[in-house]
Amino acid sequence: MKNDEFKIGEDFEEKPGTSKLKEDTSFVATVIVVVIAIIVGLIVFFVINFMVRPKQESTEQSLSLDNENVKALYSYVTYGTNNNRFDTFVKSDTNINTFSSVEKLSYALMFAKESDFVSTSRVDSNNNKIYSIKNSKIKEYMETFFGPNVVYSSVSELKYYFDFYINGKNYATMTYNSSNNGYDTVFVDSENNSNFNVIEPFYTKLESAKSYDNGILELKEKIIYVDYTSKDNTFTINIYKDYQHTKLIDTLNVQINVPDISVNDYITNASTITYKFATNSKTNTYYFLESHIDN
Repeated sequence: MKNDEFKIGEDFEEKPGTSKLKEDTSFVATVIVVVIAIIVGLIVFFVINFMVRPKQESTEQSLSLDNENVKALYSYVTYGTNNNRFDTFVKSDTNINTFSSVEKLSYALMFAKESDFVSTSRVDSNNNKIYSIKNSKIKEYMETFFGPNVVYSSVSELKYYFDFYINGKNYATMTYNSSNNGYDTVFVDSENNSNFNVIEPFYTKLESAKSYDNGILELKEKIIYVDYTSKDNTFTINIYKDYQHTKLIDTLNVQINVPDISVNDYITNASTITYKFATNSKTNTYYFLESHIDN
């Protein structure tokens, strides 16, 4: 072989710095690959960990039905006047936004006291004294029942039975008066809370109570709905599962003496109303949040 024949590597001249550049480029590429691999690994780890990790659930605690909070809150939702419980909660699911301003005012007034009504120097056309309750009191009672974020409008007029008497009267007509920022209230002769039904439109029973570590207190109430007809001293009584009277549970035909009707006799078929109350962190008290009927 001649000396001038081409040989691999003999005529190749490496430029100064080329070897160092190749080494740096290779190192950077390696680092990038490692970083990407770490990032992908971490993403996969967190995704898998999130998917398989059991969900954290609120810890619950059963409460006695004689618990003071339980008794107080149950009295809120079963409140009524003239011996008739308001039917707002037994008709359909509710939350703070489903109540009308009239309904909100009606529930708020359950907390009113005789001392809230201040006598004015005025009388109505029948010479009855006019008393006044300030909006600040109404707002306080609204927030007690519905919480600090309650929204409501002034009610032009409301007729209401109170639990107390002023001048021997507890049935009042309340009229909003913007000039004194409150409600003018006239107490008139009442029916002495003598309104009793032979057969109630619904029968209920508080079944259970629980509190949760997220500040929620829950009550469960059993309920049946009733209607009846009477003819010649004979009563036909229908027991239903729902307020609309479409899901019949039982029919009773009785003469003269109306039987005692109890939820306990229909406990397996009765509907359940679940009430939820939230905690007001400022006052450390409970207020109504929502209710749901399961039938």
